[in-house]
Amino acid sequence: MPELLHRLGYRRRGHHMAVTRDDLVGQYVGHTAPKTKDVLKKAMGEVLFVDEAYYLYRAENERDYGQEAIEILLQVMEKVFADYVRRRKVQPRFANARSIRNAIERARLRHANRILESSGPTTRDQLMRLEPEDFLGSRVFEEPTDTG
Repeated sequence: MPELLHRLGYRRRGHHMAVTRDDLVGQYVGHTAPKTKDVLKKAMGEVLFVDEAYYLYRAENERDYGQEAIEILLQVMEKVFADYVRRRKVQPRFANARSIRNAIERARLRHANRILESSGPTTRDQLMRLEPEDFLGSRVFEEPTDTG
């Protein structure tokens, strides 16, 4: 995927950084944030691939710090997208990475339609940037939520 994005002109380089749960999640209080932030710092400018991302969160273990890693990753993402994830998680049939991938694909389709409907020349920046409205078009935002 990174190489494809590079060839299409969306990225300067075709590199990616692959990490696992062990690279992001700490073993004690205060260990997860620095680990996750260090990975994000190293991955800036590249595609970050979290192998088996669904494994980050373990609801059955109350002493697990995967949720903290997820929250830090979401902070780096667009605010609207983080809101989408919060809303989508409480709905039926949420499938972690699969649901997120599907949401991004639908946002890309809305993005393409928005670009086609716009008048005037299209810039490279417009082609490369998903805007909040590309996510806000989701049915997830039509339903009220009480996630706070």
